[in-house]
Amino acid sequence: MTSVRFTAVTAAVLLAVTVLRAQTPVTGIFFDEGWESGSLTRSFNSQNFGSVSSSSEFRLDGVNTGTGAWSLRHAFIAGTPVGGIDTATQHFGDATSGPVWPTGSGQHFQDLYVQYRFYYSPGFDFGTGHYKQFMIGTQDNRRHDESCCLPFAAHYITLLVERGAVLQAEGYNKQATTGQRFDINPNTGGYSDSQPFVVQTGRWYTLQVRRRLNDAGVDNGIFQMWMDGVLIADYRAVRYRVPPNGSFGSDFTYGTNFAHIADYSTTTVSRNQEIYYDDVRLSTTFIATGPVTTPPAPPTNVRVIR
Repeated sequence: MTSVRFTAVTAAVLLAVTVLRAQTPVTGIFFDEGWESGSLTRSFNSQNFGSVSSSSEFRLDGVNTGTGAWSLRHAFIAGTPVGGIDTATQHFGDATSGPVWPTGSGQHFQDLYVQYRFYYSPGFDFGTGHYKQFMIGTQDNRRHDESCCLPFAAHYITLLVERGAVLQAEGYNKQATTGQRFDINPNTGGYSDSQPFVVQTGRWYTLQVRRRLNDAGVDNGIFQMWMDGVLIADYRAVRYRVPPNGSFGSDFTYGTNFAHIADYSTTTVSRNQEIYYDDVRLSTTFIATGPVTTPPAPPTNVRVIR
């Protein structure tokens, strides 16, 4: 009887230690998806907000890869209307939807780095609108139907490629019926709205962003963006979230907790074409790029028409 009691107590202690270890905050890279498992079932399979394994548009590709043997290919079919392109979402940290990535589950990521590689097929037509690429944001304890865009999200940023293949970034802070959207486009390293970063088709890029959430009542959020290891955007007074005020505002407990492959087009898809993703990483610290290549020099004598 004593032996049985001792065994039970020992098992309880070991279980407590295991749970404690699982809840220890993560440091550095805690999510690394290069699809080297050869499967689409491992990640980006939200139960509610888009899944790579359930869409015929997403496929593994073993020919055009950023690194390794596989990449994720997202095919756009000519004639697909606005809003008709499929999406895929990965929840992590303290996300209220799932499945949540096990490493770092429950952790509040107030300062997060996101890195991924992307490639647009040669001659990709961005049309007269824009193609959203990645959305990175926070889902908290309520919906935000009274304000614009992604009502399940409390606040988020969007990385997108505008007509003319111009790289841009924007944020939504859900502070009111208007004034939620703000631009955080490339603004350093020789880039600006008048000298934009122009994406070339037919080549791989490594993009990294930092999203450090602002404190309550203080516009001290940080947004930084690196392309192939070179800093091209640097903002240090960003208002990502505002305290609750009637219908508007966010719960300041929650950190960044979802990454969304959006690829939303604001125009009908004109031709069959693809975007490829590889080496998606989430980290609490800056992520080394590996072999660094210098982005193309800012173009001169460019006139951007909006």
